[in-house]
Amino acid sequence: MTKEQRVAFTNAQTAIFNCRVAGMVAENQARMRHDQSPAYTEASFAELEKEFEGVLGHNALLTFFNFD
Repeated sequence: MTKEQRVAFTNAQTAIFNCRVAGMVAENQARMRHDQSPAYTEASFAELEKEFEGVLGHNALLTFFNFD
């Protein structure tokens, strides 16, 4: 995989992560407008971060771009 392909993959994963976060935030806001409790808590966001750690985490990126 070329450096450009690695950058493209990382950007795609970052976009997916950001879309998931935005969806979670939007759902929480919609529920707040209807006087409901949030669907996603801080723990939910931490779990999502953990899910992407293997691809977007500091150590994962250092390894992926061969800076180890």
